[in-house]
Amino acid sequence: MTLRTKLLILLLCLSVAPSIVLRVNGARSLARLRDELATASRNALVNQTMNDLKRLVEDHGLFFEQGRRFLETALNLQALGLVAPDSLQRLSVNPGQADPGLYCAHYGPDDCDPIDVRLDAAGVVKTGGMGSGAGMGRGMGAMGDMVGDMGGMARPTSVELQTSRLFAYQLSRARMDGDALWQASLLKNGDVEIYPAPINAARTHVLAMKMRNFLDKARPGFIWSAPMIDPLTRLPVLAMATNIPGAGDDAPVATAAVFTIQSLFGVQKQLESLSPEVAVYLVQVGDESLDILAEAKSDRTPRFRSWMMAEQRRTLSSRNATAFKHLAQTLGRGESSISFLDWRGRPSLWAGAPVGDQGAALLVIAPEAAVTAKADAFGSFVESVMNQQLRTTGIFVALMLVAVVVVALYATRSLTARLKRLASAAESLGRGNFEITADIPGDDEVARLGRTFDHMVPALKAHVRLRESLEVAMEVQQNLLPKAPPSVPGLDAAGVSVYCDETGGDFFDYIVRDDPEFGRRRLLCVVGDVSGHGLSAALLMASCRSAVRARATEGASLADIAGRVNRLLAEDTEETGQFVTAFLLELDPDAGRLDFVRAGHEPMLVLDRDSGDVEMFLGGAGAAWGVLPEGAYTDSRLDRLAGRTFVLVTDGITEARNEQGEAYGRDRLTAALQGCAGMSARETMDALLHDLYRFTGKAKIEDDVTLVVVRA
Repeated sequence: MTLRTKLLILLLCLSVAPSIVLRVNGARSLARLRDELATASRNALVNQTMNDLKRLVEDHGLFFEQGRRFLETALNLQALGLVAPDSLQRLSVNPGQADPGLYCAHYGPDDCDPIDVRLDAAGVVKTGGMGSGAGMGRGMGAMGDMVGDMGGMARPTSVELQTSRLFAYQLSRARMDGDALWQASLLKNGDVEIYPAPINAARTHVLAMKMRNFLDKARPGFIWSAPMIDPLTRLPVLAMATNIPGAGDDAPVATAAVFTIQSLFGVQKQLESLSPEVAVYLVQVGDESLDILAEAKSDRTPRFRSWMMAEQRRTLSSRNATAFKHLAQTLGRGESSISFLDWRGRPSLWAGAPVGDQGAALLVIAPEAAVTAKADAFGSFVESVMNQQLRTTGIFVALMLVAVVVVALYATRSLTARLKRLASAAESLGRGNFEITADIPGDDEVARLGRTFDHMVPALKAHVRLRESLEVAMEVQQNLLPKAPPSVPGLDAAGVSVYCDETGGDFFDYIVRDDPEFGRRRLLCVVGDVSGHGLSAALLMASCRSAVRARATEGASLADIAGRVNRLLAEDTEETGQFVTAFLLELDPDAGRLDFVRAGHEPMLVLDRDSGDVEMFLGGAGAAWGVLPEGAYTDSRLDRLAGRTFVLVTDGITEARNEQGEAYGRDRLTAALQGCAGMSARETMDALLHDLYRFTGKAKIEDDVTLVVVRA
């Protein structure tokens, strides 16, 4: 990825990224606000609707009770006028006009055949010679059907007009505010008098016979019929009747009034604010059931409802059986109730209140979706505003992105050109061209970097040459170390030096010295450790090795070799302060002994392979080479070789540390050596190195490591 691309990404992160983050956070906040507002408004609407529906059905229950008492009073007035018309002559009444929308045969919302009625007369229908038909049934517990099969009675019927009791009907009708659809009286001869008088209306005899049967059941007080259908207007109605005690020969024995359910349950205005999806029923309450008697259905407009009788028996139900049972039982006890139940597969509010004393109830069912429609519309509005805001911020972010790209490309053109030039110079330097220069103009950071590069190239050139020299020195030093141990009968040797830098100050050497007088071969092993590291230590190591070899080939004793090398090194290191520790070990397998000299070095470890014991031998007194020019050294001797393994090490092993800073030490070296009794010299050397590296782990060994093992 180029620097220009990186700078472009950086600028985008610094400028556009915050806008994107703000946009995303804003979108989340708006969405959360939308959801919270919609939920709050939905809950508020549901709670308000629950209260409103419960109050509505309770108010209409009270309204029905008040209306019923008022109508019963008006019917009493009608009965009084029928038996004592003279007592009411002082009252005035205006008969008014018949409502054409009421007095017509309703076959549909827009299909209504007018019925000719007269408000200035009552009509007498001859029913005295007919047998009684199916009764209306007492109370609201049974559904009467006033459209029974009366055969020829469906034809237009002539009525006999009379006006003798007209004033009583008109006065009662006025007191009922015109709510009475029909008023009827049962005469002593069995005929039925109907007001207003229907003129040539079909099914008049059906109405007269039903009214006769109902009036036959009249008793002192009042009786109400079940909801039924008026044969003439086909509207759902209720009838109320009372008897007339002590009537004269010409007076009726019972009188009644028929009312539309629409007039008794004035729910029209209250229902106008409800959705057309809201259902309004008049139900008969059973122990655990609600049977539909009538339903207020939407008629000419979605908000206009008219009561219609149920065409066949229908029972309301819900999948929430327990809650539904509780609702029915509450209404059966004469108490209002509000519940949240399933209706037609949708969650809905059910509000009911009892009406009358015959087990009927007014029930309103409102689907939750209809109740929360306004809240859902509000949520949609908020969402549209939010989407518009997101589109606006998206356009702003896009414009900002374009602006950042243009500015970034223009601003980085000069910078990237100079950086490319510097990169090209670095690539040329990497290929070994130490004469290259960057020559970056300017005075900014890139120009200073170019000048630093130009100054670095000569220093790097010198460093590379020095590194090459060190590689040559390392190769020379490695060649000075033995490639393999010499072959001496009765002895098995192995050795290694591992440097912590390219070159080091540790060394070891094997020198085979022959004894012409006795014809024996002796193996002289030398281990040395020059103070310090690096090239100076490597040079001193090479001088020390040469001096030891020169003196050893002259046949000198180990003490003489040590003394001679010490004097030579003291002269060379007088100004530098360097020194060398060494251990000289000469093994004579034929004589079965060894001699050794220690010059300030680590002691020799000797493993008795039979017993597994490890001994440590320091030897005689002797300082490190180069410290005391006249220092004296003493030979030491061991008279047994067989069954022993001899180990010489430098302090790079004993002073090596692990990651916790702990030193390896002589105790761990001794313990590792005890486990090598059955191993060859090479195997012993490998085992000791493995234990050392296992201990140090990933920690870097800071000193050279040299190890020589001789197995006799």
